[in-house]
Amino acid sequence: CVGSPSALDLAYEVLAPGGTLSSIGVHSGTFPFTPSQGYDKNITYRTGRCPARSLMKSAEFLLQYAKDSLNINMVEIITHQFNLSDGEKAYEMFDQKQDGCLKTVLYPDKTEN
Repeated sequence: CVGSPSALDLAYEVLAPGGTLSSIGVHSGTFPFTPSQGYDKNITYRTGRCPARSLMKSAEFLLQYAKDSLNINMVEIITHQFNLSDGEKAYEMFDQKQDGCLKTVLYPDKTEN
């Protein structure tokens, strides 16, 4: 999981000397190796953000294919739904894995006319 120190720790432990460790997302907590240890193991460490916007068309196609051809219901992974104005609360719940949170969906706040 992104943000889980144990995931990055495991990745470093199983990485062969001279290998590349890629981490997409934000990790918090302690870092499992020092720059000196990475140097001694001769690793390449790459990090960055997921380019989500550039992947939307592909993701939409794959989700539709999964639904239509593979009969997979993607809605089952959505465990929590929030109004957009509750985004901070939603992220906190997701980040701390509270209440069995796997995936949150934020919806625009409804305004009354």
